[in-house]
Amino acid sequence: MVIVKHPIGGIRENEVLERAKEALEQLKQMILPTPSDQSETSVLANDSLNNQQENILDDLELDDDPVKLNTFFYEKGWTDGLPIIPPVPKLVDEMLGNYLSQKDEVIGYMPTNNHPITYLKAAVNATMAGCRPEYFPVLVAAIKASLKPEFNLLGVLATTHPCATAVIVSGPIAKELGVSCKGNAFGPSSLASSTIGRALRFVYQNVGEVLPGTMDKATQGTPAKFTFCFAENEEANPWQSYHTERGFQSNESTVTVYASEGPANINDHGSRSGDDLMISIIGAITRSGVNNLYLSGDIFLTLGPEHAYLLAKDGWNKKRIKQEIFEKARVPAQKMSFDQFVHQTGFHKVDYKFSYENNDGIPIAPSPEHIRVLVTGGEGKHSSWLPSFGISYSVIEKIETV
Repeated sequence: MVIVKHPIGGIRENEVLERAKEALEQLKQMILPTPSDQSETSVLANDSLNNQQENILDDLELDDDPVKLNTFFYEKGWTDGLPIIPPVPKLVDEMLGNYLSQKDEVIGYMPTNNHPITYLKAAVNATMAGCRPEYFPVLVAAIKASLKPEFNLLGVLATTHPCATAVIVSGPIAKELGVSCKGNAFGPSSLASSTIGRALRFVYQNVGEVLPGTMDKATQGTPAKFTFCFAENEEANPWQSYHTERGFQSNESTVTVYASEGPANINDHGSRSGDDLMISIIGAITRSGVNNLYLSGDIFLTLGPEHAYLLAKDGWNKKRIKQEIFEKARVPAQKMSFDQFVHQTGFHKVDYKFSYENNDGIPIAPSPEHIRVLVTGGEGKHSSWLPSFGISYSVIEKIETV
């Protein structure tokens, strides 16, 4: 691995060239190793192998005291600091359920270290997070979705941006499991939501070695990294359900993963028409400082039921909402510094000054199709939008039960 000193964003050309020279020297040493380099490489490889073989299911002599046990797991770097359920073999086997015969099969490989995610490892982390066995197929689908190339999991986990993997459940299974979709949908409101999102983070942390300050380079991070899992409120949705809109049958269940910042509230208690409400929605979305402006990606508009009802009553469907946001949620260059504008626009414009002073605004998404709309939450005239990490696109996966 070639190590390039941070930061890169915003530095001058001569500094970029110096970093490139340093990286080239590292690369030359790896391509043309000396005998001492070979010896060191061998030691590092053995260390990596030893780390890979370490398994939290190994026999451990632990005190029965729950505080001591949780302290032990935390000091090993296996938890998020909150209490866990000890992954004893009986509980892990129950978590695997019908997957027990597949426990050693590989779901996929973590892009951070190429370690395999087996069903057994997924079940260990689901147990630790407090999941019930019936939640396990949702976790498996979320793992598969987040490993798809378009999601860019390595970038999502290693970035300085404050993003978390949002897990969005849609279809009949959401109601069956009690995934949060009504009041306080994004907050602590159900066991399913709290533990499924947490289990996915544990998989990243314990299989992928994604720890704050090492692989996870988030400058400030987000509380959503603890857990971020919710469902579509289909009962209050006046339009086509989200998963059928994405091509699935109404009786199928899906999970969508999305590299999201924490929800940004859209408060509008005064508008009496859909047209007026859209002014508030576009105003809330149109702001500088979001990654979507220069790193592309999807955005999600998560409408509260009352806002969704008002829009639908006045003839607004999802297609029209997306088109309106794409056309009007554009950030003027003057909302940012000239240097930031040059950085945002990708260093490719010939006349930066002219573009800075005479642009039509930077779109919040690359196309209307990259603006996702769904309904979630309970009573109250609040909605949210979820800015993205960018260079990452939402992925939807069917939930399979065995």
